[in-house]
Amino acid sequence: MLRIWSNDHNPPHFHVECDGWDVIVGIPDGEVIKIEKRGTKKETYNYIARNIKAWLQQPCSAMPQITNVESAMLAWQQNNEE
Repeated sequence: MLRIWSNDHNPPHFHVECDGWDVIVGIPDGEVIKIEKRGTKKETYNYIARNIKAWLQQPCSAMPQITNVESAMLAWQQNNEE
């Protein structure tokens, strides 16, 4: 599951929550910023870290004319207006 929280701290990011993991990923570059919670299977984290950058560059399933990184940044801006 991907989550973008409203009124969250900078830099723009989202949470990848899966199998007990909560991995915070930077929107513009797909870099892991922080690991909030660690799951029991290291393979799950490795999968996230290995694939998140490619996923960000793919077309958004809801709006194929933009990429997932553009969609995520729009969601961040809508939920974290100053």
